[in-house]
Amino acid sequence: MLSQLDAGGLLGPYIAPLTARRNKRLNAGAEQTTPPKFARRIRVQAVGARTWQVPHFQAVGNALLRRQRLLVHHHGRSRNESHESEVPPQHLTHSCSNWYLEAWCHWREALHSFAVEAIQRAQVLKTAAINVPEPELDAVLGGSYGIFPGREAQWAELRFNPERARWVAAQCWHPKQRGHFEPDGSYRLDLPYADPRDKQFRTRR
Repeated sequence: MLSQLDAGGLLGPYIAPLTARRNKRLNAGAEQTTPPKFARRIRVQAVGARTWQVPHFQAVGNALLRRQRLLVHHHGRSRNESHESEVPPQHLTHSCSNWYLEAWCHWREALHSFAVEAIQRAQVLKTAAINVPEPELDAVLGGSYGIFPGREAQWAELRFNPERARWVAAQCWHPKQRGHFEPDGSYRLDLPYADPRDKQFRTRR
């Protein structure tokens, strides 16, 4: 799973020593050049996985953990525009095979979520990063993650027939979702969203 789910090869150098030790234990007695026996029996389908390269992931991670500001040159794909901004990083979030940097954007004067693979340049600055309170981060970015993050202002009411209800009810679609079975066996699912154009909302709908 680690070899299949490594997002863009970011973790490979760190996982490799652990993988080698794991293979040695699980494949004890076999030739070193022989593929691990279990690897031939277990398949992990990374459906929909992204193959983006994220060259500035390490700089972003270092700034985040050291609590230092970043100077980033970011290309926004939705408007096909680039801009440079000094940001104090707050969180790194992995969602739907994408890495996002949550930070206060001085260019926008607002909290913003940057797609890390769209960062064209990143420079770690010596300036200390401010900390945005967690409740504020969650209110703005935590609830409706996707192309259009923001404060959740609306609820979508979805209904599923009895044949699909069992599958829908068994899955977590959103941390704040509400759902219940109706007397006829159908299932009602309520999901919060900030913008109806959100990719995740469209997919779930």
